Amino acid sequence: MIDFRYHLVSLISVFLALAVGIVLGAGPLREGIGESLTGQVEALRADRDALRTELEAAIVDVNDRDAWIGAMGEQAAAGRLDGRTVAVVALPGADDGDVAAVVDSLGVAGAQVSAAARLTDAWTTTDPTFRQTFAQQLAGYLDPAPAADASPEEVMALALAQTLRDWASADNPNPAILLELLRGGDQPFITLQDDPTSAVGSVVVVGPRPVPEAAEASPSPTAEPELDAAAIVGAVVGTLPTVTIGASDDLILQIREAGLPTSTIDSIGEVPATVSVPFALAAELGGQHGRYGFAASANRPVPPLVDLAAPVEVPAGEDQG
Repeated sequence: MIDFRYHLVSLISVFLALAVGIVLGAGPLREGIGESLTGQVEALRADRDALRTELEAAIVDVNDRDAWIGAMGEQAAAGRLDGRTVAVVALPGADDGDVAAVVDSLGVAGAQVSAAARLTDAWTTTDPTFRQTFAQQLAGYLDPAPAADASPEEVMALALAQTLRDWASADNPNPAILLELLRGGDQPFITLQDDPTSAVGSVVVVGPRPVPEAAEASPSPTAEPELDAAAIVGAVVGTLPTVTIGASDDLILQIREAGLPTSTIDSIGEVPATVSVPFALAAELGGQHGRYGFAASANRPVPPLVDLAAPVEVPAGEDQG
């Protein structure tokens, strides 16, 4: 039978081992562990500083590249759209800075931006029955009339396109009526700071930037219906030569997959995309459709250089180039 002395010796051994561990931890082992941890922290800090330096250098390189592309683009675009009238139409969610950059790029090329319109959220937030009734009202003023199976959004887009095309026609009151219908009421479908200064011969549609992945992964349970932007662009394309600039994974991909006879530019928000706008529009007016940008669905990174003939002066109200 194990006696008391055995228990006492066991307890003494345990406490002795504990004391030795404390002594070692407070002495040589602690110093070794501390030095190891300190070295790892210093190495991580050095890696962080190196990455920060590399990132700062990369940002400088990108800014320098964008400045060079912008300057060269301005020189090459100068006068390429002289005498051309253009409308810029921003879709819901389009960034104001992107819209302003597109307007500036068209101005550098000599184009006259006769109208700048923005589609509102009413295209999706209003009651579908109301939109259907409203579209039927618009259809009575459209020439040519919309297809029998056209959606309300397509009819409204066609109304906007015909308004821009036929504006200032002395013998056609419909454009002014359509414009007031589209921007009137408590929930206007478009906003337009000023009336168009003239009829337009082409349209540039500006879409929103890509949606961040985090937002896509956790959609809101009360998310609003999505706008059928490709159908809207399709209605405009059937009325006027059109270039659309937007996100490669959303609007632009939809248009390209639909095979619409129009030109598209992906990678909105980047300098090369904005610089491409006047060149793409010149090519479109010259009858050349293209898919420009860096996405897999693009067929070339930049538009071709197309020299347009001087536009023919036509009476107000008739189609312009």
